[in-house]
Amino acid sequence: MFLTSLCLQNVNVTNKLLKSFLSNCPQLERLHVVNSKTLTKLNVSGSSLSLKHLHISLCYRIKHITVSAPNLVSFEYFGMKSRLRLRYAPQLRNVFYGSQYHHRVTYGLHRISSFLCQLVTLKIRLSMDWGEYKLPKFPELSCLRHLTYEVWVVDGKNLLGLTSLIEASPALQKFKLECVLTEAGGKREVQKVEGYPNKNLKEVEVVGFLGGTSDTELIIYLLESAFNLEKLVIDPCPLSWRGTPWEFVETEQKQRARRSALQFRKTQANKGSVEFVIL
Repeated sequence: MFLTSLCLQNVNVTNKLLKSFLSNCPQLERLHVVNSKTLTKLNVSGSSLSLKHLHISLCYRIKHITVSAPNLVSFEYFGMKSRLRLRYAPQLRNVFYGSQYHHRVTYGLHRISSFLCQLVTLKIRLSMDWGEYKLPKFPELSCLRHLTYEVWVVDGKNLLGLTSLIEASPALQKFKLECVLTEAGGKREVQKVEGYPNKNLKEVEVVGFLGGTSDTELIIYLLESAFNLEKLVIDPCPLSWRGTPWEFVETEQKQRARRSALQFRKTQANKGSVEFVIL
């Protein structure tokens, strides 16, 4: 079969069936499995595999994932804690790893730690609703150019604990914060910390900006540490509204966030070399 792309969504599959597809479709380059209730393990291995893109999400019964794929370029996983083994992926450049619980994100990053140094793009999705969170220290990610955090957080929680990946990425050019931020948290003063110098970061984008303590102090950290920052984009549109008709609806929340962004820009007048874009 000359099948190159396969997307199985809301289809109950097994490891045996997926292995059959991989062995009988030697030109398969893209495999997506979403919301399979029967998939408990996945073994994607073979020296002759053409597979370049592997996406596994919402398969909550999966316990074991083993990958050995010489041509794999991107790997995406969102779900429960599983025993992930990336054994061989010399071409891997792009990774998305997400969980509803932050400690499982740390676990997942640990499982792929030997491949972090070759990544160009990394996206992490995590929830911080249940407490403060701090990423561990990482070895240098010398190839990383684009880093995205999708964070679900109550305002007042400290996002500065997520900066260790930024500090470990000297070649980072763009940082994006996709923030699902609620206003229910307790108010506190904005905390300032000494930023680790970053000479290559050129653009920062914040989606879902509220102007609360959590997102504001992380932006200040980036402005202080990224010496050559050229552009800061602030988008008050809630992340969940993007791609829907609500994206273009003006609400009081968006107007209030936009006013906060304009006020914040005034406080950063000394950053004249940075282009502030408020959507």
